[in-house]
Amino acid sequence: RDLHSFPTRRSSDLRSLAWPRSTSVLVLSTRASSVILCEALIDALTFWCAGYRNVTASYGIEGFTADHLATFKQCGTKRVLIAYDRDEAGDRAADKLAKQLTAEGLDCYRILLPKGSRSRRTGSRTW
Repeated sequence: RDLHSFPTRRSSDLRSLAWPRSTSVLVLSTRASSVILCEALIDALTFWCAGYRNVTASYGIEGFTADHLATFKQCGTKRVLIAYDRDEAGDRAADKLAKQLTAEGLDCYRILLPKGSRSRRTGSRTW
């Protein structure tokens, strides 16, 4: 069975959106005002396993789309915690994205992992 054919979860508390560029599903609670935005899906899963439920991925440093922004607004997101890798590319992309999201009226914060690290390698021992 094709992964895209699985039904998405719907209820009054949850909004689900299957991103066309991936087989993953973003699930944000409409009651939560914050979301952790990771660079890669495996990074988001690391946060999920550590107990953080409002987390998603941008599918790369240039992967944040208008669909992400629309979903954040639809779900009432007010604060985005950017958890991109702490390398040169991740730092540059996080700064650029924070400016874009701030211009859209969202509060942005950078989760500072140890320099040069990735959230999937740092794992839940940091959280």
